[in-house]
Amino acid sequence: MEPIIINLKQHTPMLHFQPELAAEGATLRATELKPKLDRYIIANYGNPIPKEWLVDPKNNKTALNYKLSVTATKCSEVKTDVVRKGKPVYPMFFGDGKTALSSSDPIELKIFCLIKSLREHIEKNIDWSLFFLANNFGTRQDKGYGSFYPDKMSVGPSVVGKTVKTENGVEYRVDTFFTVQDQQMQNWQAVFKRTEYAAKCMRGGINEGSFYFKSLMFAYAKYAITEHKKEKLFWDKRMIKEKFYPKVVEEHRKKYPNNDALKVMNEKELNQQPYMFRDFLGLSTAESWKIPYDKTLSKESNNISRMKSPLLFKPVWVAGKWYVFLLHREVPQGFKFSGNDKRPNSFIVTDKSRDHRITMVPYPDFYMSEYLNYIFGKDIKYSNLISIKNNDDFKAKKAKDTALKVLEGLKENYKPINTTNL
Repeated sequence: MEPIIINLKQHTPMLHFQPELAAEGATLRATELKPKLDRYIIANYGNPIPKEWLVDPKNNKTALNYKLSVTATKCSEVKTDVVRKGKPVYPMFFGDGKTALSSSDPIELKIFCLIKSLREHIEKNIDWSLFFLANNFGTRQDKGYGSFYPDKMSVGPSVVGKTVKTENGVEYRVDTFFTVQDQQMQNWQAVFKRTEYAAKCMRGGINEGSFYFKSLMFAYAKYAITEHKKEKLFWDKRMIKEKFYPKVVEEHRKKYPNNDALKVMNEKELNQQPYMFRDFLGLSTAESWKIPYDKTLSKESNNISRMKSPLLFKPVWVAGKWYVFLLHREVPQGFKFSGNDKRPNSFIVTDKSRDHRITMVPYPDFYMSEYLNYIFGKDIKYSNLISIKNNDDFKAKKAKDTALKVLEGLKENYKPINTTNL
């Protein structure tokens, strides 16, 4: 029986742990692709999967009974503009032992299946464009590395608002996109720099030289919740500063006396339950705080060891332009609560060098949909969250312009989410 053949185009480099195999086509691996495809097929079937489709029907394993191979040619290492100690430095990746590889030619998927009904389902019912729209591969895939898309298939603004079930219980929604002009598909580093700005603005903010962008999560916690839900809350970083480093906070107050974010907290506010907000966009168990703190903070929980970001950036190059789509899934309830009685999960934040510790819990009424509606809503003004310490700093002004362009693009193309059922 002839195999089912799907041709893919690789749009962004894939961070690979075996760069020496580049000449042999080391790129997308069947061992990573097939489990994702299995889960996608099962989630979108609509009924229990026929037992004959399973590799091991007795144990009801979720592996489906077909074989998949990946063939790539002309795979090579992707060069970067930044090299440190003789090694390439990739945007949004700070680890070691990985090399960015990419295939310039189409990548061929072959699916071999001897079960007639399963083969027919794969041939007729799999929406390959949606599957690859909601899936990247390899390391840092949530930030856009390892983006593949069916060759000869186009994608554009019409996908905004669509939802994709990637596995049972997990559904991604395509929320918005920004674009980058690039006639030759060579400007991938600029695409990742803009993606990095978007991700940082949404989570922890940017502190880059003279350029400072106060986090959109800070704005959500302080303004959206306080004003619309009548709860005066302070985001996690502010509470940690007040508890761990009050002298530094006082110095900032003297230096910036008109900064509303540094107003003195009363005793009730200082003693309220500290909530976590930033970690809804990906749990960070260790954080390095720069000057003037120069500290490393750790975060631990008995119930939760990791939670990947519910955001997914999907870069796709189409006819001289990059579309970088932003998708999201809701945060699992298991991150916020423990057990059937919905006890809040507790996290211990520590600065071991000063023997500081504080117990924090995820804000129980946080929903990604409400957060996205706020940060891309018509009322928000991104310029209010920006400051430049040195007005003669050209790099800071360029960074500001880039960040604003990305955010305004995401805002312009955003399709609001109906949150009435939350």
